Amino acid sequence: MTVKQMYERVTLTVAVSERDFFDRLNDTIAELCATYGEPPKLLWKADESGEYPSEQHIRTFEADKNSEGSLKILPLYHGCMVDNILYLSGGGDAYKSEFLRKAKSAWLVYWNANAKGRRVKFFRCNGACGCDKGAGD
Repeated sequence: MTVKQMYERVTLTVAVSERDFFDRLNDTIAELCATYGEPPKLLWKADESGEYPSEQHIRTFEADKNSEGSLKILPLYHGCMVDNILYLSGGGDAYKSEFLRKAKSAWLVYWNANAKGRRVKFFRCNGACGCDKGAGD
């Protein structure tokens, strides 16, 4: 989804100026970075050299047309970004909960794709470490 398409989706529901839209879009990107920025390949698209950006500021609708200012957030996050912009524009609390749900869902999709069959090992204590967890078993 392009920045222009995001703006059109937002304005279908809430009247918002372009300047407010870009402010809220950048706030949304910052919130996603704070929540899901580690590791960066679960949030960002890599550039031609394979590097991941640390942050991003969008100022124009044409930002996604040129390579240096393109929207580098992975595509599954785009829908949740619209919900957060709607929430920040006074659309209601339902949009915030949808933003959080969709963002977590997108992160899990990318996390699972990145896991590539790896598994998480669980440690079961048998009491040998000195704790009383395994004593009653």
